[in-house]
Amino acid sequence: MLIFVAEMFLSRSLYAGKVILRLLQNFQRTRHSWLRFRHSSVKTQAVPLPDNEAERLKVLAGYNILDTLPEEAFDDLTALAAYICKTPIALISLVDADRQWFKSKVGLKARETPREWAFCSHAILQPDHILVVPNAIKDDR
Repeated sequence: MLIFVAEMFLSRSLYAGKVILRLLQNFQRTRHSWLRFRHSSVKTQAVPLPDNEAERLKVLAGYNILDTLPEEAFDDLTALAAYICKTPIALISLVDADRQWFKSKVGLKARETPREWAFCSHAILQPDHILVVPNAIKDDR
């Protein structure tokens, strides 16, 4: 679930602390593996843009975080997410106009993927809900 915490922070910054705390509590309680990549199969279902897309992109740009160097605090959080969820891959990703860029990553070499490949493109459509992807291979998105 922390794969899109950064995006939730950008869309609901006033509630970021509560959301992150709730996500971490859910991780510990359920111990699900939220996202598993087993091979390079790519889903490309068209995803509509959020109603607040222009504003969201402006706020994202204002953070001046895209294409920055890795930071230990983000990497620690990503490593914790991978450990708690027992997943081989964990990411903190940010979705801009054309791509999903990884601020932090565990178990993945790519620095970014096209936006149309991103589950986060679906998650930002409903920022008040948690997007759970039990098996990325079987997911139709």
